[in-house]
Amino acid sequence: MKSETDKSLPGTTPHVKVAAGVIYDEEGKILVCRRGYGKNPDTDGRWEFPGGKLEPGETARETIVRELHEELDIEVAPSRLIAVIEHTYPTFTVQLHFIACRLLSGTPVIKEHSEMAWLPPAGLASLDFCPADLPVLPFL
Repeated sequence: MKSETDKSLPGTTPHVKVAAGVIYDEEGKILVCRRGYGKNPDTDGRWEFPGGKLEPGETARETIVRELHEELDIEVAPSRLIAVIEHTYPTFTVQLHFIACRLLSGTPVIKEHSEMAWLPPAGLASLDFCPADLPVLPFL
């Protein structure tokens, strides 16, 4: 299925819409995932909030439920939109919809990331996050 990526004019970067889950556990810790290497030098090896691209006709809430099931084998309940942040990398622009989620069932399984961790919000600032994810940290 085609993702929600705008076809940009020549000389401009593609625009990608992504839903990112800020998943809280029962202790208030947040799940973060570390990207692998070889996909994008701007984000390789950096930490991020898990999620994925919006499909045509899909809302950010629908996307986050689908993506977290596909990527981590978990079921979540999206609760609220935290922020929408746009960031331009050298090769594309991403619009991230950060959505607070409660873990309903499952234990996260690494499928697409190299590492994951549950951290208290105060511990997130010590990680090397993808530049697009950094602006949301003060809201957590």
